[in-house]
Amino acid sequence: MQYAVCPDCNNPIQIIGLYTKLKNTDHPYGKHCTRSIRDIADYNAQAFEYCSLANPNRSLNKDMKRKSKGEKGEQIISIIRNYFDQIAFIFSKFTGIYMSRGLAVRMLKKYKSSEGYLYFGANSMNVPWIFAYMANNHSLFGQKIVDDTLRELIKKNCQNIYFEGEWIRTKKYTDIEFWFTKHRQTMTPENGLSESMELKLTYNGKTFFSKKIDFDHDYFQNLMNYSDDCRTRKKELTDKAKEFFPAAD
Repeated sequence: MQYAVCPDCNNPIQIIGLYTKLKNTDHPYGKHCTRSIRDIADYNAQAFEYCSLANPNRSLNKDMKRKSKGEKGEQIISIIRNYFDQIAFIFSKFTGIYMSRGLAVRMLKKYKSSEGYLYFGANSMNVPWIFAYMANNHSLFGQKIVDDTLRELIKKNCQNIYFEGEWIRTKKYTDIEFWFTKHRQTMTPENGLSESMELKLTYNGKTFFSKKIDFDHDYFQNLMNYSDDCRTRKKELTDKAKEFFPAAD
């Protein structure tokens, strides 16, 4: 038998169909073991219960939280602490909204207060997206919109909004916000995890833009594995994340 370690819950899994042809699929897949496998991994029942790969089709909402940080929560916090600048980069890429230092602070504050690292659907593969998802809603006033199409859409739908370059300005007090909803996890035909959520933009309480965002786990993992010579680092952002999540926290 062939065994490996689940990338989400770190429990042992048995690889099915690696050398034997399967009846219902051409793709080998991992089946969680409910016992420890010597020289592979020790079984952790709580980690299995909250594993996204073991329970990919469950219904999720933001109030579903694990009881304690555990190994998974600590791993998520470590990623935020050490790679927050890369999280900010991906956030800007999938939203078209630049994460300024001020926005980063507000999002970190809300994420920590909501204990987003305890969310059932959070794992080490989806940190950039679930960080945004669990940081709740934020104002776009004074923010930089780096996506041309999104800027035009805001101009069209928000009559009191104008731009100075890429920065949102307003003629008088108005309420323009972004937030995320409908996090979904499903199993792919290849027995992998597929995830998505929706970005919403509201103007004076009314939604004028909605966009489905598909998570790109591999892109984030590759970004973390790049050497510093191959990516832009922003120390001020990682330093800010470390203020909210000190190493001993």
